[in-house]
Amino acid sequence: MGLIDIIAQPGQKIAYLYPEVPFSTISGATQSTVANEPLQDVFVFQFWPQQIADRYQVNYATKQIPGASHPLYQWTGGGGRTISFDATFVTELAESDLNAGQPFNTRIQADAGALAGTAVQSLKNTISAALLPSSRYVVDVASAVGSLQRYLYGNYNDNVGKAGITEPPRKLYLVLPGTSLGRSKDVDGILCILLKADVTMESFFPTGQPRVATVGLEFAEIIQHTSGTGSRIKYIGSDAYADATRRYTIKGRGFSDVNV
Repeated sequence: MGLIDIIAQPGQKIAYLYPEVPFSTISGATQSTVANEPLQDVFVFQFWPQQIADRYQVNYATKQIPGASHPLYQWTGGGGRTISFDATFVTELAESDLNAGQPFNTRIQADAGALAGTAVQSLKNTISAALLPSSRYVVDVASAVGSLQRYLYGNYNDNVGKAGITEPPRKLYLVLPGTSLGRSKDVDGILCILLKADVTMESFFPTGQPRVATVGLEFAEIIQHTSGTGSRIKYIGSDAYADATRRYTIKGRGFSDVNV
């Protein structure tokens, strides 16, 4: 994999994710938002994924008929959708030089305040405005990896009022601007959980600090929402693709004038 191929270009959207229920709500902190999306807990990917795999499993039961050429199939339901890609993180600065840096979410919050009330006030536009390509080249690689790995773990409480309560890993919103990940135009995010975060550290500083790391991520789309009106289980049917179907059109002279 060549890193030069995946460096974000000016104006390119930036992939990001954030928890459905922000971590900051645990301590009762005020949650800053842009378009109802949290800022404190947003995780920004340093580079746009080179490849994104989108898989959906359909389940059928089969009935064998003696002497038949094919079995009979009965649809039993969906087996779930997964999104997977590799996230790469790179730094050219040792940890001592990174300590004076500004966290992603601090800069995003600052720009969110400046953009409040403007036409670009959305989280994905705020992130793009806050982070120029050059500012994405230098991150604390170990911290980036750890920030993703925490979404694999549950939470064991010892706080007053929650002592002894075990909470599952956080549900996440994964947003890949421009991809229509949510099945229609301008709906670029899905509710999901993180199933896998396999880390490969590819290069190190003499101190042992990682210089380059790749994290193989796999997310599973889920339909159990924590809040909302009506049922919190939101099934997804074929009509979710109606907008995409309408937009599948052609332009140009790629067809002949002969009717066959």
